Amino acid sequence: MSSPARVARPSTNVAGPADGWVLAAKYPASTVHTFSTASTDRGPQTGSSRQSYSWPAPTNHCTSFIPASDGFFPFPDNHFDVITSRAFSTTVKSKSWLFVLQECHRCLKPGGWLEIQSLDALPSRPGELLTAWAEARLLSAIDECGLVARPSKKILDYFDIAGLGDIKSCRIALPVVARSGGAPEQADAVKVMVQAGRHYYSELYAEFLKGGAPWWWNNKTIRQECEKEGTMFGFMISFGRKD
Repeated sequence: MSSPARVARPSTNVAGPADGWVLAAKYPASTVHTFSTASTDRGPQTGSSRQSYSWPAPTNHCTSFIPASDGFFPFPDNHFDVITSRAFSTTVKSKSWLFVLQECHRCLKPGGWLEIQSLDALPSRPGELLTAWAEARLLSAIDECGLVARPSKKILDYFDIAGLGDIKSCRIALPVVARSGGAPEQADAVKVMVQAGRHYYSELYAEFLKGGAPWWWNNKTIRQECEKEGTMFGFMISFGRKD
């Protein structure tokens, strides 16, 4: 009898275990671990985060506390079938990328997959106004924290250096504004994509926004520029397999 699949999902302080709970509910035969650098009422022996929620956690999900985002994973070699992260670039500092990816490689079973989702802090095809806004209110704060504002330009190279093979990527262009006109059903679909992109973007970068300024899409002039330039959120999913 084969053992149940194990999935690891590093989390941010914002998202918490929610994504892991979704995976656990979707794959009840698997064990899902969420790595968290935030600890609330941490167990003295297990190091597990024991936060209180208004609904019960899936029985196949657990949260593992790691004091630092660049610390050793508390798991043996060849342990997980899949490791996935939505917040790698805003959790792991640039100097620690290789170490953390090597830890992922170590903990994956042979044939296991690493999946990392990323969204650049500066959308693709930005105009002058959006570029100036990002440089003044966001990019410098990300750089000061030692993080990477444009992870999509580096992540595949680091996958290769860390020893992963069969490296693939999927780029998805999400509109930053909903253009006027078009069929109603198409317009509704575009609005959903716009909201999805803005939600993920704000979830990743809210803590770096200087001065509590409103997001750039609340500025009518920047929205008009984005519509003219065809500006898009640069969402990318990167995959690598352990041989």
